[in-house]
Amino acid sequence: MIWNEYKKIMKSPAFWICVLGFLLCLFIGDWESLIDHGLLLDGTYLGALYVFETSVGYGIGVLAVPVFSVIPSAYLYLEEANGYQKYYLLRTDLRTYLRGKIAAALLSAISLILISSLCYISFLLVWEHGWGEGIYIYENTIYEGWQNQGYYAALFLLDLLSLICLGIEWPVASLAISTFTENKYIVLVLPFLLHLLLNYIGEVTQLPWLMPGWIGTTSYNVYEAWGGWRHTLVYLLVLIGFSCFVFVRRIRRSLVYG
Repeated sequence: MIWNEYKKIMKSPAFWICVLGFLLCLFIGDWESLIDHGLLLDGTYLGALYVFETSVGYGIGVLAVPVFSVIPSAYLYLEEANGYQKYYLLRTDLRTYLRGKIAAALLSAISLILISSLCYISFLLVWEHGWGEGIYIYENTIYEGWQNQGYYAALFLLDLLSLICLGIEWPVASLAISTFTENKYIVLVLPFLLHLLLNYIGEVTQLPWLMPGWIGTTSYNVYEAWGGWRHTLVYLLVLIGFSCFVFVRRIRRSLVYG
């Protein structure tokens, strides 16, 4: 079930349109450094890691994640929700169906971010003449040795993992939202609005643990004992767990009460 659902998403035009759309957002995220080859006034190169981190950390790239990571799985689910859902449940048990939808949503978001980011960094490595040191300072963190020894590919993998963590929380949330409304625009846009709202509330209340943008290694929580991953794991478990609970409960209720 999981593999079948995942293949349907991967074969859908919506998935590949989102891959191209997210890749385009990465390119325009730090367009100025890109067209200058990351070249500073003193003639030194900023490098691929700098341009990538600027795009996903401060440019439009980070805002595009909760948009494009949601569309493939949510759009396919809404297309099939009426006739296909009841037909499929006649052929399999409910648990298998729900597990397949949730897992496929997570896998599609991971695949989208991986494909787009790897294409982008591959281009940057050629265009920017190598990795460079990036923009984040890992002094007094568990990653300090990586930076000092020039393990820049490992730092890129940290950035990529942070981006994936930012992306996987919203597809499942969109599945939960889809059980309340059949309006495609609400289902596709509301996760992005929730992302902005939580970031705003976190800034206003000085409670950064509410902010989706604080997950991973691209914020001040990188100075925690776990290098930023304690907050990330808790945040993902709470948001994804709550979304799964709502999605499963609403589907069960719809089957019982119609």
